[in-house]
Amino acid sequence: HPLEMLRIALTLVLGIGILGVVLGVPRSPQPAFVAAPSPLGDLRVHLQVFSGTPDPSWILHTTVAMHALELLSHEAPVSGGADLTPPEYVALGYRGFALQVSDGMGGWSHPMSVWNNPKLEEFLLTTADANTVPIAAHLLKTRFNSLVDVSMSPSPNHGCNNATGHPYVVGPDTVQPYEPGKWNDDQEIQWNNNCYNYGTNIRTDTFAQPGCGTGKEWEENTCESVVAAIIRDGGVQVESTTDDPSQGHYIAMAIWPNYNFHFYRKDNTGRWSHKPGGTEVRDVDNSGEPISDPAKADRGPYTDFCGYFVAVPSKLQIVQGHFGSNTRRDVGFLKKKKK
Repeated sequence: HPLEMLRIALTLVLGIGILGVVLGVPRSPQPAFVAAPSPLGDLRVHLQVFSGTPDPSWILHTTVAMHALELLSHEAPVSGGADLTPPEYVALGYRGFALQVSDGMGGWSHPMSVWNNPKLEEFLLTTADANTVPIAAHLLKTRFNSLVDVSMSPSPNHGCNNATGHPYVVGPDTVQPYEPGKWNDDQEIQWNNNCYNYGTNIRTDTFAQPGCGTGKEWEENTCESVVAAIIRDGGVQVESTTDDPSQGHYIAMAIWPNYNFHFYRKDNTGRWSHKPGGTEVRDVDNSGEPISDPAKADRGPYTDFCGYFVAVPSKLQIVQGHFGSNTRRDVGFLKKKKK
């Protein structure tokens, strides 16, 4: 019976994880928001969607987890299996899911990518926890044309985490070359810094949030709210980026209305680059095209362009942002390997 075969496969996955524990093989780290090891067979769901804030993640238990895994095993991707992950350049907006099975001892199985599997993706969105309801409802309606009735409300911010004792790496006050390796080659750096870190050229190894450095984080995902936070941090809004600033470099910001924000940085090549959330730094837009002006680039769902700013790293007040982004360490394998 297909379901029995799935149970057998799941048992094998869990058995391999437990054997790894016995043999001392490192397990995927337990995320900070889980207070105790999840029971054997629980399913951790990562919704890969945001840039400025950590991606949502929640736990499915027993029967619900088994149903999700059954859909994973029976529902072939719409592409016939050719595209199990989104194209490399599609980094703004929805990027599918990653699923992990608990071994009951604080570890998680190797993540399974979910993309081009509409039935499973729609089901997973309906299981979202309360904090994830707004973006889940939006995706159900706009991507899957679902009639599922989920209450909509604006996505809130998460509050500042101004912890001390964590080393910062502040970049120079000049326009920099495009050097993605500084952010991509070390996965701890890649997964734990977001678009605002990259845009301002200040590494906090957390997801830095506009406004936290001056004690008042952005309040809404609107141009008005996030622009005000950038200015409080020390950014200076400008109308043109034609000539290099006398000090610092240019950044630009766009909003996914109600859901998230995203930053770009202008390099000494004259083009722009960006780092969507915990993904790799890149110098192309959501269509794979070089970015000569972020206002005219394909920004995916970040439809509201909010303007340009001068950022002088040594003068900006940037502090540690949201923790919990370390869950990205468990899904880092999903990025395409360099040829």
